[in-house]
Amino acid sequence: MFNELDLSIVNNFLENSRLKLGGQISGSAILKDPFKNPIFLSDLKLVNLNLNGENFGNGEVLASWINKDKKIHIKTFSGIGEMPAFLIEGDYYPGNSGINLSINLDQFKLNPLLPFADQLISDLTGMVTGNLELRGTLKEPDLNGHLNLIKTSLLVDYLKTRYNFTNQITISKNSIILKNFEITDSRGNRAIGEGLISNNYFKNFRLDLKLETKNFEFLNTTEKDNQLFYRSGEVDTWIMSQDSIRLRGEHNLRNVLAACAIAGAIGISAEAMRMAVEAFVAIPHRLEYVRSWGGADWYNDSIATAPERAMAAIQSFDRPLLLLAGGRDKDLPWDDFARLVVQRVDHVIAFGEAATKIIDALERNSTISQPHSKRPSITSCGNLRQAVDQAAQIVKPGEVVLLSPGGTSYDEFRDFEERGECFKQQVMKL
Repeated sequence: MFNELDLSIVNNFLENSRLKLGGQISGSAILKDPFKNPIFLSDLKLVNLNLNGENFGNGEVLASWINKDKKIHIKTFSGIGEMPAFLIEGDYYPGNSGINLSINLDQFKLNPLLPFADQLISDLTGMVTGNLELRGTLKEPDLNGHLNLIKTSLLVDYLKTRYNFTNQITISKNSIILKNFEITDSRGNRAIGEGLISNNYFKNFRLDLKLETKNFEFLNTTEKDNQLFYRSGEVDTWIMSQDSIRLRGEHNLRNVLAACAIAGAIGISAEAMRMAVEAFVAIPHRLEYVRSWGGADWYNDSIATAPERAMAAIQSFDRPLLLLAGGRDKDLPWDDFARLVVQRVDHVIAFGEAATKIIDALERNSTISQPHSKRPSITSCGNLRQAVDQAAQIVKPGEVVLLSPGGTSYDEFRDFEERGECFKQQVMKL
């Protein structure tokens, strides 16, 4: 018999489970003849049940031993009000720690789940409603089902950004699957995404998302949050601040990280890595800074002879963009390029043989739902020199003027280098 037993006593046995209990339990639990013909019964009342600091009101724990199947049938629920916040019913097999449980949630508060994702997010709020099936074993659980997230908000720790959403999600083999998932940042900007949050039995969570965005906040970090380290065994050695890298773009950051990993593996010191990276500037025609004119910075990325390379260049800037795109088409698809441009670029100057194809792709991928005022303005020019002159007429202070053609140079120049030199010469004449 139990009479208002303090549940926090159980925490002594749950030290590594990331679950902390509170509240009181009263009632009876009986175990008879555990070795020959075991019988297990329980009829327990929960008062002010507390899971990881969140109060879930009152409930019950009912359990009975079914000797034929060597299992314990369990039914437990708790909640504040008429509907329980959770109802769990099913079977536990002590012989192999097997579980077969159905879980129903009704406006279940999410904050108690935070310790299970403490390497990825923090400050989790909101509620969830839905149904889950939990199979497998205690060590290797297998969770599947569908959930509706209600007014959910969380902070992604390594990005220092807060996101809000109300969406349906699917859980399959412990992984969280997101489709047409609408996310709002702290400033009210929206992103539509799909992807996967995977884990290793609810440890070591990994986030893999693809988002379609416009002015969406991905990073809110300071210099001290963006440091490069090299790990050897269990030792982390600081190399440098990310802000010290003079190359632009996520793709160049990955190149630097790969170079540092190779250098560390062959014994080069962190100081030597730092000095080499800080001294390295962009190679001509590869996101090369040309000059500042008209209050804007002008960059030469003539090496971008395919739409994918131009996309990498566009993603290297977070300032308003005036893009010069064109040249000769290599019969490659332009739709992904166009969708990114519609989201990220303020004005496009299309030039050369590919101008018409680029403009068609931009118009095809400007969604009806997107306000016309948010779409990039488009200008067409016959050649690169005309494109530079047109850019000089419309550029605004604070913008970046980026030559990242996406097409080859052969409609007008010998190669991309000659095209890049022409661009630089024209810009220096302004």
